[in-house]
Amino acid sequence: MIWKENRENTYCEITPAILALKEQWEKKNYIDPKLYKEYNVKRGLRDEDGRGVLTGLTRVAEIQSYNVTQGEHIIPTDGVLYYRGIDTRELVTGSRGRRYAFEEAAYLLLFGELPTQSQLQDFCGQLASYRTLPTNFFRDVILKAPPRDLMNTMQRGILTLFCYDDKPNDIGLENVLRQCLQLMANMPVLAIYAYQAWRYSQGESLFIHTPKPDLSTAENFLRMLREDRSYTELEARVLDVALVLHADHGGGNNSTFTNHVVTSSGTDTYSAIAAAMSSLKGPRHGGANSKVMAMMEDIEANVSNWNDDGCVADYLTKMLNKEAFDRSGLIYGLGHAVYTKSDPRCEVFRDYVYRLAAEKGREDELALYRNVLERLARGAGYSVEERSELAMVLFVAAGCSANVKRACAYVLDYVKTVHGGRLETVPAAVMDQGEQPGAASADPREQAQALGLLRMVGGLVSGGLHWVQPLSDGVEIGALALGPDDINDVEPDVSGHHLRIWCNEAGRWCVQGLGSSNGTVLISGEDGSETVVEPARGGASACVEPVEVHAGDELVLAGSTRFMLIEGMPESWE
Repeated sequence: MIWKENRENTYCEITPAILALKEQWEKKNYIDPKLYKEYNVKRGLRDEDGRGVLTGLTRVAEIQSYNVTQGEHIIPTDGVLYYRGIDTRELVTGSRGRRYAFEEAAYLLLFGELPTQSQLQDFCGQLASYRTLPTNFFRDVILKAPPRDLMNTMQRGILTLFCYDDKPNDIGLENVLRQCLQLMANMPVLAIYAYQAWRYSQGESLFIHTPKPDLSTAENFLRMLREDRSYTELEARVLDVALVLHADHGGGNNSTFTNHVVTSSGTDTYSAIAAAMSSLKGPRHGGANSKVMAMMEDIEANVSNWNDDGCVADYLTKMLNKEAFDRSGLIYGLGHAVYTKSDPRCEVFRDYVYRLAAEKGREDELALYRNVLERLARGAGYSVEERSELAMVLFVAAGCSANVKRACAYVLDYVKTVHGGRLETVPAAVMDQGEQPGAASADPREQAQALGLLRMVGGLVSGGLHWVQPLSDGVEIGALALGPDDINDVEPDVSGHHLRIWCNEAGRWCVQGLGSSNGTVLISGEDGSETVVEPARGGASACVEPVEVHAGDELVLAGSTRFMLIEGMPESWE
């Protein structure tokens, strides 16, 4: 190290000499981007039209994201990810309730076919025997000088394992296979130990748990991660599914291509894998998740007033204009460059997210978030750019506030202020749970979605959700509504018995005034139009007809009390 007299470390100092050299380098090494197009030179793994550049042949994994017509027109399609010709959704579904699937998927990717029960048992036993680091490896390699980035620690660990291998440079098939299986077994161990070392460097308590041979990769990961070694079966299942869905993604992604390039030189396994991980770390590849978290922290620090309409959008605009955050002009964490309509991994994971939310008591937040997101996605008259903008505002608001209800309220108010309130009613089945067991019922109400009423005050959510089940007699809203499910969280100008809401025999949600003094107005979530449910009538008896309502609509009682309507789960799913 280089030290000044005041003992300041100057090793990392950017000196005037370095700045002068930087300026000289930029003068002599700039290449006009137009030249790449002129000479047809590829700048990365993506063509200008968005299609991937063919970089090799593979029989392992395939991505289907679009169709190409004879006229070379790209037709977007729902994405599909295949492992050895098998839809990954089938792998996950086939393992449900029977076993963890990551080891089975790994066998399929490596050896080209699904294992028999005995083959899978032997394979899992092989991985378990390798799930051990050399003696004192944690103390001598990981614990000493842990870097700030987990990926760097893991790369260092992989390269150091070279020194513990008696045949590190042998690139014969059997030896490379042995090395790869050992690395696959030890990657979770390296990751967890590196994380624990980092925590320790930050002043946290140090605890190290050894893996258990009889547990799966996902179970061992959670067991080693937590101080009390505890985890639920669902948590392990969710992690297992995540491991399956991320086991491979075709032969052309950046880190895989890096591995192809490096191994073509005949180098050793450890160097090749470390190089691939170096590529994976980049913020435009696997490191995008870390970049998202850093972006969230930056936005939270710089957007001080969440009640200021457009404040989030203004800061995002600064980011896009390279005036804020890392000045790259990028918003991280949204979308995927390969898929055109949908990411199959997201579609598979949705069910597990719902179940995990139920286990953690977060169903209401998830339903609300999904409801708002669906409304934004299907809003009538929006451009692609507007949809992206609104989804981004919701995403950032939820991440920075750590409060889903507040974020949803903010983005709905933002829609009204900036875009004139153009929202489309949420379609049925906001929570996509797939086919449910049992024959269809003759009563349409059994297939209807539960309806949630969310109180809004000053553009923000107030209180919890009030759920109304389709098969119930409905609920009453009013200052004197005293039924077990009735709603009396209202302003003083709302009548004692103001409004009734219920699901009719056709499975449609309806509201009807109860002779209120100050009336009720319905605001359509689709086009913002207003319908008088009941006019102000000074306490006259109810004589108005029922009015049909939908998720996404708002009810305004007496001009002061507002409820947003959202859809939830049918009663039979609870």
